[in-house]
Amino acid sequence: MATTAMSERSTITAQHIADFERDGFVLMRGAFAPAWVQLVRDGIEQDLRALGPLHTIQQEKDARGYFVTDFCMSQRIRAFRSFVLESDAGEIAASLMRSTRSNFFYDAMWAKGPGTRKRTRWHQDQPYYPIDGRQVCILWMPVDPVSAENSLECIRGSRLEPLVSAGIVARCSESVRRRQSHVRAHARYRNSPPGLRHRVL
Repeated sequence: MATTAMSERSTITAQHIADFERDGFVLMRGAFAPAWVQLVRDGIEQDLRALGPLHTIQQEKDARGYFVTDFCMSQRIRAFRSFVLESDAGEIAASLMRSTRSNFFYDAMWAKGPGTRKRTRWHQDQPYYPIDGRQVCILWMPVDPVSAENSLECIRGSRLEPLVSAGIVARCSESVRRRQSHVRAHARYRNSPPGLRHRVL
């Protein structure tokens, strides 16, 4: 995968790191070469043709458009696995966290079709994870043009607030158990290629 088209490297600046530490998120335009974005787009199309065991249809059957989520695609789709292991994703995460390495946990897909009216509800990610800790970095990358009104929205500093109520955490528990079991059962590529700062859990 180390072609010229894939070899563009993103530049992490001190300002990126400062913004990430202050706000809990940072916007990095053009972080990945177009060829990487296309690879992930191809992987998404492949997944949509045959969704994995962790997928969820997020809206009613007769609703306009479509809204589907899926997880752990890199365990079965080569395009996602290549992105995880060979792109700059791990380097970006490690740099933003000021870490000597980053550990990849899982990938997630949120796919919405044109005209879909259902919004993604406000949430914190931590209750959905079977891991804990403050040194966590999520990379969100759209593969198609996204308007401001349809883009990801974040609340500055919200990671420092208390977690959501125990009731919401309880409702997340079954989803967490499913993903945790799947990751453990399908961890087929624990040994990352030599020279990488990140590894796969």
